[in-house]
Amino acid sequence: MVILTLVLIYSILYCLGAPVNLPLNCTSPVSFGNVALGTASTQVVTCEAIIAITAIDGATVGSNYFEVSNSSLPSGPLKAGTSFSFHVTWNLTTVSVSSSSNASYGNISPGIKSTPLTILTTNGVAGYATLFPISLTGTEVSTNPFLTVTPTTVGKRSYFPSHCSLISTYGIRSQPLDDVLLFFV
Repeated sequence: MVILTLVLIYSILYCLGAPVNLPLNCTSPVSFGNVALGTASTQVVTCEAIIAITAIDGATVGSNYFEVSNSSLPSGPLKAGTSFSFHVTWNLTTVSVSSSSNASYGNISPGIKSTPLTILTTNGVAGYATLFPISLTGTEVSTNPFLTVTPTTVGKRSYFPSHCSLISTYGIRSQPLDDVLLFFV
């Protein structure tokens, strides 16, 4: 653990932290490009051990739509300079457009997405991090038309004065906004 001390006139500031030296050098970010809803895309991640690593303990992914098999990771010690590769799949084959309010996972809609993949290590050298982050990025695309509205709620007086009408705002028809009710599903 690294401890830095900064002495000020009347107080002491302690800064505590964990090792930030990374034990691996891996492909990152891993870009999946455009992936259509209903399909899957697989990318290869290549890593090189910077130090001696006793074991690769596994990998976790921040979204269940990304898949990595722990059995594809090396099983045993790695010498510094040893390279290995494994596959990561962005699996959108069983999803449909849906939205979970205020959630990053479970929200399926076209757009840019990212999630972390974390490799867990047991290092043979002290002072190195045991969690190695890799960024997974891509764009979910829909082959069907998709409409999105932001913000998802519109108050009648939040954005438009009550004397405005739809004809002056959208050119649809003249109707005071006091009588307009919008539903977003």
